[in-house]
Amino acid sequence: MNLLTIYPIQSCNLSCYYCPNKKWTYPVNHHANKLNNKLIFKWIDKYLNPREWLIEISGGEPGVYPEIKGLVEGLSDRGYYGLVKTNGTLPIPHTATFKRVAAWHEIFGIDKPPQYADSMLIMRNPKDCWQQKKQYCIDHNIPYKDVDFQEFHRPEALRTPGTDAKRKNRFIDFWTVVYSGGRISSCYCDTTSEDIRIQNMSEPRKANIKKKCPYCQNVGGFEIFFPEEWITSF
Repeated sequence: MNLLTIYPIQSCNLSCYYCPNKKWTYPVNHHANKLNNKLIFKWIDKYLNPREWLIEISGGEPGVYPEIKGLVEGLSDRGYYGLVKTNGTLPIPHTATFKRVAAWHEIFGIDKPPQYADSMLIMRNPKDCWQQKKQYCIDHNIPYKDVDFQEFHRPEALRTPGTDAKRKNRFIDFWTVVYSGGRISSCYCDTTSEDIRIQNMSEPRKANIKKKCPYCQNVGGFEIFFPEEWITSF
């Protein structure tokens, strides 16, 4: 299977110190945010067969994207399956083929779980009450995964490889990333200077994950939340 990770907007309503994308998060009206649903669907309809591609909607925070409802529902109507990575504080539609994975961030205590979520991401943050959050999910029958925690952008950052770095990818073979400006990359490590954009109707630039990076934690982060029963649909 192929995976498209798309950032419809690189903006957020939070400002977590450990966010790996903090450096690339902008105001909603920033010139870096150029996508709209008409453009996204035109490109996707041309290149991405829903029988061959899974889709991850990420950010920033997808909930601040003005057209998020139409994006999720439009992809679902076209037959795509995927995940929406969110902080769970803003309305994002739930559909039969898209699940909302909400990170239960440190700034929200045990008394304020993400409101818009189908599954919870709990980071094993030593500064957070993550064990209590995990128990909350167990007690309330909420699907969850607890994962390694890393801090970013600070000299004293906690960078422990942990067990997640040893998780081998399972069913994603190729990966493509589209940023909010429209640039197409094969993965986060793609440093090409070519002007490959969905505005130009450029073809997807794919990374062979199975060969290039079989332990990719970004792809693994999608695979651990993608429902097992959906895999058999392909």
